[in-house]
Amino acid sequence: MRQRGLVAEVIPPVLSLVAALALSGLIIAALGSSPLPVYKALLLSPFESLATFSEVLVRMVPLLLSGLAVAVAFRCGVFNLGVEGQLYLGAFAAAWVGFALVGPGIVLIPAALLFGALVGAVYAFLPGVLRAYSGASEIVTTIMLNYVAINLTTYLVTGPFRAPNAATADSEPIAATAHLARFLPESRAHVGLFIALSLAVGLYILLYQTTIGYELRMTGANPRFAEYGGISVRRTVLIAMLLSGVLAGLLGAIEVLGVQYRFRSGFSPGYGFDGITVALLARVEPLAIPFAAFLFAVLRAGASIAAVDTEVSREVVDVLQAIIILFVTAEGLWSFVRRRHVVAAGQRG
Repeated sequence: MRQRGLVAEVIPPVLSLVAALALSGLIIAALGSSPLPVYKALLLSPFESLATFSEVLVRMVPLLLSGLAVAVAFRCGVFNLGVEGQLYLGAFAAAWVGFALVGPGIVLIPAALLFGALVGAVYAFLPGVLRAYSGASEIVTTIMLNYVAINLTTYLVTGPFRAPNAATADSEPIAATAHLARFLPESRAHVGLFIALSLAVGLYILLYQTTIGYELRMTGANPRFAEYGGISVRRTVLIAMLLSGVLAGLLGAIEVLGVQYRFRSGFSPGYGFDGITVALLARVEPLAIPFAAFLFAVLRAGASIAAVDTEVSREVVDVLQAIIILFVTAEGLWSFVRRRHVVAAGQRG
């Protein structure tokens, strides 16, 4: 039954993707160009060489982790829009371990990952407490805390932790022993990908094979029913936000250890918000999120190629990419909002 449910979850996004491609083709044709070269550049070019494919894998890692961070909160009925701020603090925490401490990689790497996860969890815990004990909207509080985290880390690397003689707002580089290993020759693809995939499997097991996962899902489905069943909704909301913050902090830490090798102000192009798209595309299913993140990464890499290799401008390519993303996520977003509205109506009744 579970497998049939997963198949049913996959069909709507696939149909949406087909519709998005059809509409995109009409737009390209209306501009006087052939859609086939654009489709090829957008969807196939990232697979034409090891170099382009490895970049897809690099782009996939933060999208996957961000999607997981958003999904675990969604499952509990919590809308965590603070992943961006949480990943910034996690990134700085990991960078601090990397440049401030000395030791072998077997010590530095786990320490940096754990510290980044811990800082992300603590920062996510704050809006969780406000939601659980005062009823404050986590949508508002998490968005506001994003600006606090981003500006705080910017201050840190333009002030006390700025690298000597640095031309930009960067921290000192982390120790070479803290770098995550790369697994493809002459590429930036690093083992953070396998960490992220392991976390997707772990989150699936947590949600569907453990008591905590059951409580998370029941709270998200109907908080009042969960209370009647003996589940502490407040405690469950806090657990969901902590788990979401852990994953967001790990995202930042892995980006520093695997790609950036230092903390750079503004290093994230919006991974925290991209995670919402990825999670909705996967219908908030942990095992589907890697595939959604991969598709999103392909589109991002393909858009860069299409803007160079075709006669269609970058602005048009961005519009086409946005149409595809909008179509495949709109149904998932509507389902989430409708479920939340039904739950809220039940609580008022």
